[in-house]
Amino acid sequence: MRPLSFPRAWRTRQLQLVRNLAAALLLSGLGGCALYRHKQVGASMLDDKVTTDRIEEAFRSKAPNELQGVQVQTSGGVVTLSGAVGTEEARQQAVQLANSVHRATTVEDHIQVRR
Repeated sequence: MRPLSFPRAWRTRQLQLVRNLAAALLLSGLGGCALYRHKQVGASMLDDKVTTDRIEEAFRSKAPNELQGVQVQTSGGVVTLSGAVGTEEARQQAVQLANSVHRATTVEDHIQVRR
Protein backbone atom coordinates (compact mmCIF):
# COMPACT_ATOMS: atom_id res chain seq x y z
CA MET A 1 0.00 0.00 0.00
CA ARG A 2 1.30 3.45 -0.96
CA PRO A 3 1.57 6.23 1.65
CA LEU A 4 -1.00 8.97 1.34
CA SER A 5 0.45 12.07 -0.32
CA PHE A 6 -1.11 15.49 -0.44
CA PRO A 7 -1.00 17.79 -3.45
CA ARG A 8 1.70 20.44 -3.42
CA ALA A 9 -0.90 23.26 -3.51
CA TRP A 10 -2.50 21.94 -0.32
CA ARG A 11 0.85 21.86 1.52
CA THR A 12 1.59 25.41 0.34
CA ARG A 13 -1.80 26.55 1.58
CA GLN A 14 -1.21 24.83 4.93
CA LEU A 15 2.17 26.56 5.29
CA GLN A 16 0.59 29.96 4.53
CA LEU A 17 -2.09 29.30 7.11
CA VAL A 18 0.52 28.47 9.77
CA ARG A 19 2.49 31.62 8.91
CA ASN A 20 -0.63 33.80 9.10
CA LEU A 21 -1.59 32.27 12.43
CA ALA A 22 1.90 32.90 13.83
CA ALA A 23 1.82 36.51 12.59
CA ALA A 24 -1.63 37.04 14.13
CA LEU A 25 -0.48 35.66 17.48
CA LEU A 26 2.62 37.83 17.42
CA LEU A 27 0.67 40.98 16.57
CA SER A 28 -2.02 40.30 19.15
CA GLY A 29 0.70 39.92 21.78
CA LEU A 30 2.23 43.25 20.80
CA GLY A 31 -1.18 44.89 20.79
CA GLY A 32 -1.80 43.49 24.24
CA CYS A 33 1.43 45.11 25.47
CA ALA A 34 0.35 48.45 24.04
CA LEU A 35 -3.03 48.08 25.73
CA TYR A 36 -1.33 47.20 29.01
CA ARG A 37 0.91 50.28 28.74
CA HIS A 38 -2.18 52.39 28.04
CA LYS A 39 -3.83 50.97 31.16
CA GLN A 40 -0.70 51.76 33.16
CA VAL A 41 -0.69 55.35 31.93
CA GLY A 42 -4.40 55.66 32.72
CA ALA A 43 -3.87 54.23 36.19
CA SER A 44 -0.96 56.59 36.81
CA MET A 45 -3.08 59.56 35.79
CA LEU A 46 -5.83 58.36 38.12
CA ASP A 47 -3.32 57.98 40.97
CA ASP A 48 -2.10 61.54 40.32
CA LYS A 49 -5.65 62.86 40.40
CA VAL A 50 -6.37 61.03 43.67
CA THR A 51 -3.14 62.37 45.17
CA THR A 52 -3.99 65.94 44.16
CA ASP A 53 -7.52 65.61 45.53
CA ARG A 54 -6.28 64.23 48.86
CA ILE A 55 -3.77 67.04 49.29
CA GLU A 56 -6.35 69.70 48.42
CA GLU A 57 -8.78 68.10 50.89
CA ALA A 58 -6.08 68.16 53.59
CA PHE A 59 -5.50 71.85 52.87
CA ARG A 60 -9.24 72.60 53.14
CA SER A 61 -9.70 70.65 56.37
CA LYS A 62 -6.51 71.65 58.25
CA ALA A 63 -5.98 75.27 57.20
CA PRO A 64 -8.71 76.49 54.85
CA ASN A 65 -7.83 80.18 55.00
CA GLU A 66 -4.05 80.02 55.21
CA LEU A 67 -3.56 77.64 52.26
CA GLN A 68 -6.25 79.01 49.97
CA GLY A 69 -3.68 80.44 47.52
CA VAL A 70 -1.75 77.18 47.05
CA GLN A 71 -2.16 75.25 43.79
CA VAL A 72 -1.39 71.52 43.64
CA GLN A 73 -0.26 69.57 40.57
CA THR A 74 0.80 65.91 40.55
CA SER A 75 2.63 64.02 37.82
CA GLY A 76 3.99 60.53 38.34
CA GLY A 77 3.70 60.88 42.10
CA VAL A 78 5.71 64.12 42.13
CA VAL A 79 3.65 66.86 43.75
CA THR A 80 4.34 70.48 42.82
CA LEU A 81 3.03 73.19 45.12
CA SER A 82 2.84 76.73 43.78
CA GLY A 83 1.13 80.00 44.60
CA ALA A 84 1.49 82.36 47.52
CA VAL A 85 0.76 82.28 51.25
CA GLY A 86 0.92 84.91 53.99
CA THR A 87 3.47 83.34 56.31
CA GLU A 88 6.45 81.01 56.35
CA GLU A 89 4.53 78.76 58.76
CA ALA A 90 1.72 78.37 56.23
CA ARG A 91 4.26 77.41 53.52
CA GLN A 92 5.81 74.81 55.81
CA GLN A 93 2.38 73.47 56.74
CA ALA A 94 1.46 73.07 53.06
CA VAL A 95 4.66 71.10 52.38
CA GLN A 96 4.13 68.96 55.48
CA LEU A 97 0.52 68.16 54.55
CA ALA A 98 1.52 67.27 50.99
CA ASN A 99 4.28 64.98 52.27
CA SER A 100 1.81 63.23 54.55
CA VAL A 101 -0.30 61.96 51.64
CA HIS A 102 0.47 58.32 50.90
CA ARG A 103 0.93 58.49 47.10
CA ALA A 104 3.09 61.63 47.10
CA THR A 105 6.63 60.39 46.40
CA THR A 106 8.27 63.82 46.17
CA VAL A 107 7.05 67.33 46.98
CA GLU A 108 8.47 70.29 45.08
CA ASP A 109 7.90 73.54 46.93
CA HIS A 110 7.43 76.60 44.69
CA ILE A 111 5.26 78.50 47.18
CA GLN A 112 6.11 82.14 47.73
CA VAL A 113 5.56 83.96 51.01
CA ARG A 114 3.87 87.35 50.62
CA ARG A 115 5.55 90.09 52.63
